[in-house]
Amino acid sequence: MSSTRDLLTFLMSASVIAGSSRQPGSWDPLPPGRLPPPTNLIYKCPDAFTINVSWTRPSSLPDHCEVAYEYRLDRDTPGNSWTRTIWRNFTDYYLTDELASSLRYVVHTVGINHCEGSSSEPVIVSVNVMDLEPATLVKDFNCFLGVDYMNCSWIPLAPNLTLSYRSCGRSKELRDTVCKQPYTSGSRSGCHLSGVMTDLCILVRTEGEKSTFRPSLVINSPKLSIEEGNNLMLRWTPPEVGQQCTWIYELCYKNCVEEKCLNHTTNKADVPYDTSCQYKFWSRAMTGSDCPLIHSNFSGALIYPETVEPADWSLTVVAVVIPIILSISVILSCYCFRRHSAIICPVIPDPSAIFKGMMHGGRELKTPSEAFYILDPEPVETFEITPAAENLQQNS
Repeated sequence: MSSTRDLLTFLMSASVIAGSSRQPGSWDPLPPGRLPPPTNLIYKCPDAFTINVSWTRPSSLPDHCEVAYEYRLDRDTPGNSWTRTIWRNFTDYYLTDELASSLRYVVHTVGINHCEGSSSEPVIVSVNVMDLEPATLVKDFNCFLGVDYMNCSWIPLAPNLTLSYRSCGRSKELRDTVCKQPYTSGSRSGCHLSGVMTDLCILVRTEGEKSTFRPSLVINSPKLSIEEGNNLMLRWTPPEVGQQCTWIYELCYKNCVEEKCLNHTTNKADVPYDTSCQYKFWSRAMTGSDCPLIHSNFSGALIYPETVEPADWSLTVVAVVIPIILSISVILSCYCFRRHSAIICPVIPDPSAIFKGMMHGGRELKTPSEAFYILDPEPVETFEITPAAENLQQNS
């Protein structure tokens, strides 16, 4: 009896070992059809930025069917694609200035092995992320990034605000931070935050409202230096923060001829130099697409050179005025010569006429002077003087 029991035990063990040694995919495929959807979908919001969604494995899956799950937001927006996971939960984060008051996630089951690649009907879970009413509590929220601190300032739109911050992203713990060195400057309020974060999310709330957003991250403008050569050689120091980021530098200049802006990815640039012009330079920096946006405002104008020698117009006057005077003089000379050509250049008699007269005998020869023009004699009035008789008698 015991030998029979041992034999049965051996045969069962062998069958289990043989079954477990089969390669994946060696099972007969299931007929086409839908898989059962995930069940018991629930969500939690551990903080003002984070959403955790979880569910249970479908209970009526076919034997040996290995499944995964896909989820996405239930909205038609670019880049809203399915995300696949083998776990029965996922974590997402949100900002009130990007989303509506509630979110809808779609989750379905996907067969990955021994299930013929079929999937289930989607299941939708609505998440109400607004434990407080969304509101715009501040405006113009900027954070200046120093070497080891951040100086944030804003214009408050409500009293009694509480500020918290954290690194953006999933599965990050919210850090409730009390502002260090709070201050007020005119209409703006501000405080200092410890450390430097280039991916920063801010939570501002009151007793009944909240707002989550990314602040504008600001740095100092690049400080320009200029060296003169054939061109103006400009140099500047890269920012101390975001050294792993690609930086884009916008350099603008204006002279007496043109105004131009150019982008550079290095910390130097050459500008053609016209020594007769004064140049004004402005610059600012911003991160490329590989990092969160950090930027500077335009710097104050850098003027080079500080003074420009006044232009020497003497050569211009000589080059323009003297040709004009010469041209007028030549024109007047030609006009006078043409008008008085008979006086300046009188007609000269032909010498052959003189010799012809000399050759003809018996004819009165004309002197050369007769060939010239002789003026007519002017009329002269004559009168006779007669002595008086009385004077003659006295004399006798």
